[in-house]
Amino acid sequence: MTQPAPRRTCTKCGEAKLLRAFGPGTAHVCHTCKDRVKHNAMLLRTYGITGDEYDAILVAQNGCCSVCGKAGTGSKRWLSVDHDHKTKRVRGLLHAACNRLLGYARDDPQRLRSAAAYLETPPAHNVLPLEHVVLVQRDSRPWRPPVDYFARAARRVQKRADPTKAHEDDLAAQRIYNRARYAADPVAARAKALVWRTANREAVIARQRARRADPVYRAKEAAYERARYVQRSGLVQ
Repeated sequence: MTQPAPRRTCTKCGEAKLLRAFGPGTAHVCHTCKDRVKHNAMLLRTYGITGDEYDAILVAQNGCCSVCGKAGTGSKRWLSVDHDHKTKRVRGLLHAACNRLLGYARDDPQRLRSAAAYLETPPAHNVLPLEHVVLVQRDSRPWRPPVDYFARAARRVQKRADPTKAHEDDLAAQRIYNRARYAADPVAARAKALVWRTANREAVIARQRARRADPVYRAKEAAYERARYVQRSGLVQ
Protein backbone atom coordinates (compact mmCIF):
# COMPACT_ATOMS: atom_id res chain seq x y z
CA MET A 1 0.00 0.00 0.00
CA THR A 2 1.49 3.30 -1.10
CA GLN A 3 2.01 5.99 1.50
CA PRO A 4 0.31 9.35 0.87
CA ALA A 5 2.61 12.15 -0.19
CA PRO A 6 3.68 14.35 2.72
CA ARG A 7 1.96 17.69 2.95
CA ARG A 8 2.47 20.95 4.79
CA THR A 9 -0.03 23.61 5.80
CA CYS A 10 0.63 27.12 4.54
CA THR A 11 0.47 29.68 7.34
CA LYS A 12 -0.77 32.34 4.89
CA CYS A 13 -3.68 30.66 3.10
CA GLY A 14 -4.24 27.74 5.51
CA GLU A 15 -4.23 25.09 2.76
CA ALA A 16 -2.42 21.77 3.06
CA LYS A 17 -0.16 21.45 -0.01
CA LEU A 18 2.58 19.14 -1.22
CA LEU A 19 6.14 19.91 -0.18
CA ARG A 20 7.09 21.00 -3.68
CA ALA A 21 4.69 23.95 -3.28
CA PHE A 22 7.04 25.40 -0.66
CA GLY A 23 10.59 26.59 -0.82
CA PRO A 24 13.62 24.59 0.31
CA GLY A 25 14.05 23.86 3.97
CA THR A 26 11.27 24.34 6.46
CA ALA A 27 9.42 27.21 4.77
CA HIS A 28 5.77 27.46 5.84
CA VAL A 29 4.53 29.91 3.16
CA CYS A 30 3.74 28.46 -0.27
CA HIS A 31 5.01 29.89 -3.54
CA THR A 32 1.53 31.12 -4.50
CA CYS A 33 1.22 33.24 -1.37
CA LYS A 34 4.75 34.58 -1.80
CA ASP A 35 3.97 35.63 -5.37
CA ARG A 36 0.75 37.28 -4.23
CA VAL A 37 2.56 39.26 -1.54
CA LYS A 38 5.14 40.49 -4.07
CA HIS A 39 2.42 41.35 -6.58
CA ASN A 40 0.38 43.26 -3.98
CA ALA A 41 3.46 45.23 -2.95
CA MET A 42 4.12 46.12 -6.61
CA LEU A 43 0.50 47.23 -7.08
CA LEU A 44 0.60 49.50 -4.05
CA ARG A 45 4.01 50.91 -4.93
CA THR A 46 3.32 51.53 -8.64
CA TYR A 47 -0.41 52.12 -9.05
CA GLY A 48 -1.57 52.95 -5.53
CA ILE A 49 -4.14 50.14 -5.33
CA THR A 50 -4.31 47.21 -2.93
CA GLY A 51 -4.57 43.53 -3.71
CA ASP A 52 -8.26 43.52 -2.71
CA GLU A 53 -9.00 46.35 -5.14
CA TYR A 54 -7.16 44.45 -7.87
CA ASP A 55 -9.29 41.38 -7.17
CA ALA A 56 -12.47 43.50 -7.22
CA ILE A 57 -11.57 44.90 -10.65
CA LEU A 58 -10.81 41.38 -11.88
CA VAL A 59 -14.21 40.14 -10.65
CA ALA A 60 -15.93 43.08 -12.39
CA GLN A 61 -14.23 41.97 -15.63
CA ASN A 62 -15.32 38.33 -15.10
CA GLY A 63 -11.69 37.35 -14.60
CA CYS A 64 -10.74 38.19 -18.18
CA CYS A 65 -8.94 40.87 -20.15
CA SER A 66 -11.23 43.77 -21.05
CA VAL A 67 -9.93 43.92 -24.63
CA CYS A 68 -9.62 40.31 -25.82
CA GLY A 69 -11.87 38.65 -23.25
CA LYS A 70 -9.35 35.93 -22.35
CA ALA A 71 -8.07 35.05 -18.91
CA GLY A 72 -4.40 34.99 -17.98
CA THR A 73 -2.79 31.56 -17.68
CA GLY A 74 0.55 30.10 -16.64
CA SER A 75 3.35 32.48 -15.82
CA LYS A 76 1.21 35.38 -17.17
CA ARG A 77 -1.77 34.77 -14.93
CA TRP A 78 -1.50 38.30 -13.53
CA LEU A 79 -3.18 40.77 -15.86
CA SER A 80 -1.41 44.10 -16.34
CA VAL A 81 -2.89 47.23 -14.80
CA ASP A 82 -3.84 49.75 -17.49
CA HIS A 83 -4.01 53.43 -16.56
CA ASP A 84 -4.57 56.73 -18.30
CA HIS A 85 -1.26 58.50 -18.79
CA LYS A 86 -2.94 61.91 -18.68
CA THR A 87 -5.23 61.60 -15.67
CA LYS A 88 -3.13 58.84 -13.96
CA ARG A 89 -6.32 56.91 -13.17
CA VAL A 90 -6.54 53.12 -13.38
CA ARG A 91 -8.82 52.00 -16.21
CA GLY A 92 -8.78 48.20 -15.95
CA LEU A 93 -6.78 44.99 -16.29
CA LEU A 94 -5.40 43.87 -19.64
CA HIS A 95 -2.99 41.38 -21.11
CA ALA A 96 0.48 42.80 -21.70
CA ALA A 97 -0.01 42.60 -25.48
CA CYS A 98 -3.39 44.33 -25.28
CA ASN A 99 -1.90 47.01 -23.05
CA ARG A 100 0.89 47.62 -25.56
CA LEU A 101 -1.74 47.81 -28.32
CA LEU A 102 -3.33 50.80 -26.60
CA GLY A 103 0.06 52.39 -26.12
CA TYR A 104 0.97 51.99 -29.81
CA ALA A 105 -2.39 53.59 -30.69
CA ARG A 106 -1.61 56.54 -28.38
CA ASP A 107 -4.86 55.82 -26.50
CA ASP A 108 -6.76 57.22 -29.48
CA PRO A 109 -10.21 55.54 -29.89
CA GLN A 110 -10.59 56.86 -33.44
CA ARG A 111 -7.29 55.27 -34.48
CA LEU A 112 -8.43 51.92 -33.06
CA ARG A 113 -11.80 52.19 -34.87
CA SER A 114 -9.96 52.94 -38.12
CA ALA A 115 -7.72 49.92 -37.53
CA ALA A 116 -10.77 47.69 -36.97
CA ALA A 117 -12.40 48.99 -40.16
CA TYR A 118 -9.14 48.40 -42.05
CA LEU A 119 -9.01 44.77 -40.91
CA GLU A 120 -12.65 44.17 -41.82
CA THR A 121 -12.45 45.79 -45.29
CA PRO A 122 -8.83 45.90 -46.52
CA PRO A 123 -8.55 48.38 -49.43
CA ALA A 124 -6.14 46.15 -51.37
CA HIS A 125 -8.87 43.53 -51.80
CA ASN A 126 -10.69 45.94 -54.12
CA VAL A 127 -7.64 46.22 -56.35
CA LEU A 128 -5.91 42.83 -56.36
CA PRO A 129 -7.62 39.67 -57.66
CA LEU A 130 -9.00 37.12 -55.23
CA GLU A 131 -6.38 34.50 -56.15
CA HIS A 132 -3.49 36.80 -55.23
CA VAL A 133 -1.37 35.56 -52.30
CA VAL A 134 1.94 36.71 -50.85
CA LEU A 135 4.71 34.70 -52.45
CA VAL A 136 7.63 35.97 -50.40
CA GLN A 137 8.20 33.63 -47.48
CA ARG A 138 10.90 33.56 -44.87
CA ASP A 139 13.98 31.71 -46.05
CA SER A 140 14.27 28.57 -43.92
CA ARG A 141 17.45 27.30 -45.55
CA PRO A 142 20.47 26.78 -43.27
CA TRP A 143 23.19 29.39 -43.11
CA ARG A 144 25.83 28.93 -45.81
CA PRO A 145 29.21 30.62 -45.42
CA PRO A 146 30.61 32.48 -48.46
CA VAL A 147 33.25 30.79 -50.52
CA ASP A 148 36.09 32.87 -49.06
CA TYR A 149 34.61 33.28 -45.58
CA PHE A 150 37.29 31.33 -43.75
CA ALA A 151 40.11 32.78 -45.87
CA ARG A 152 39.01 36.35 -45.13
CA ALA A 153 38.65 35.58 -41.43
CA ALA A 154 42.14 34.07 -41.36
CA ARG A 155 43.62 37.13 -43.06
CA ARG A 156 41.94 39.47 -40.57
CA VAL A 157 43.38 37.59 -37.63
CA GLN A 158 46.85 37.15 -39.13
CA LYS A 159 47.17 40.93 -39.53
CA ARG A 160 47.39 41.23 -35.77
CA ALA A 161 51.07 41.28 -34.90
CA ASP A 162 50.58 41.86 -31.18
CA PRO A 163 51.05 38.58 -29.22
CA THR A 164 48.55 39.75 -26.60
CA LYS A 165 45.82 39.20 -29.19
CA ALA A 166 46.33 35.43 -29.03
CA HIS A 167 43.34 34.93 -26.74
CA GLU A 168 41.12 37.01 -29.03
CA ASP A 169 42.36 34.94 -31.96
CA ASP A 170 41.26 31.78 -30.19
CA LEU A 171 37.83 33.27 -29.55
CA ALA A 172 37.51 34.26 -33.20
CA ALA A 173 38.44 30.74 -34.24
CA GLN A 174 35.85 29.32 -31.86
CA ARG A 175 33.14 31.56 -33.33
CA ILE A 176 34.01 30.42 -36.84
CA TYR A 177 33.94 26.82 -35.70
CA ASN A 178 30.50 27.27 -34.13
CA ARG A 179 29.12 28.86 -37.29
CA ALA A 180 30.57 26.04 -39.33
CA ARG A 181 28.63 23.49 -37.32
CA TYR A 182 25.41 24.83 -38.82
CA ALA A 183 26.67 25.02 -42.38
CA ALA A 184 25.13 22.95 -45.15
CA ASP A 185 28.15 20.62 -45.21
CA PRO A 186 29.18 20.18 -41.56
CA VAL A 187 32.06 17.81 -42.27
CA ALA A 188 33.79 20.05 -44.80
CA ALA A 189 33.10 23.18 -42.77
CA ARG A 190 34.57 21.67 -39.61
CA ALA A 191 37.62 20.55 -41.56
CA LYS A 192 38.18 24.09 -42.88
CA ALA A 193 37.77 25.56 -39.41
CA LEU A 194 40.19 23.02 -37.96
CA VAL A 195 42.80 23.80 -40.62
CA TRP A 196 42.41 27.53 -39.98
CA ARG A 197 42.69 27.10 -36.20
CA THR A 198 45.82 24.95 -36.59
CA ALA A 199 47.51 27.51 -38.84
CA ASN A 200 46.59 30.35 -36.51
CA ARG A 201 47.89 28.45 -33.49
CA GLU A 202 51.18 27.84 -35.24
CA ALA A 203 51.51 31.58 -35.89
CA VAL A 204 50.87 32.32 -32.20
CA ILE A 205 53.50 29.79 -31.14
CA ALA A 206 55.98 31.32 -33.59
CA ARG A 207 55.42 34.79 -32.09
CA GLN A 208 55.91 33.42 -28.58
CA ARG A 209 59.17 31.75 -29.57
CA ALA A 210 60.40 34.98 -31.14
CA ARG A 211 59.65 36.84 -27.91
CA ARG A 212 61.53 34.28 -25.82
CA ALA A 213 64.55 34.59 -28.10
CA ASP A 214 64.69 38.35 -27.52
CA PRO A 215 67.34 39.13 -24.82
CA VAL A 216 65.39 42.14 -23.53
CA TYR A 217 62.29 40.03 -23.03
CA ARG A 218 64.31 37.31 -21.33
CA ALA A 219 65.85 39.83 -18.93
CA LYS A 220 62.41 41.21 -18.02
CA GLU A 221 61.07 37.69 -17.50
CA ALA A 222 64.01 36.79 -15.22
CA ALA A 223 63.48 39.94 -13.17
CA TYR A 224 59.81 39.12 -12.84
CA GLU A 225 60.59 35.59 -11.64
CA ARG A 226 63.06 36.91 -9.06
CA ALA A 227 60.48 39.37 -7.76
CA ARG A 228 57.90 36.60 -7.44
CA TYR A 229 60.37 34.38 -5.57
CA VAL A 230 61.22 37.19 -3.15
CA GLN A 231 57.54 37.91 -2.57
CA ARG A 232 56.70 34.26 -1.90
CA SER A 233 59.65 33.53 0.36
CA GLY A 234 59.50 36.80 2.27
CA LEU A 235 63.18 37.57 1.61
CA VAL A 236 64.46 41.11 1.45
CA GLN A 237 67.22 41.99 -0.94
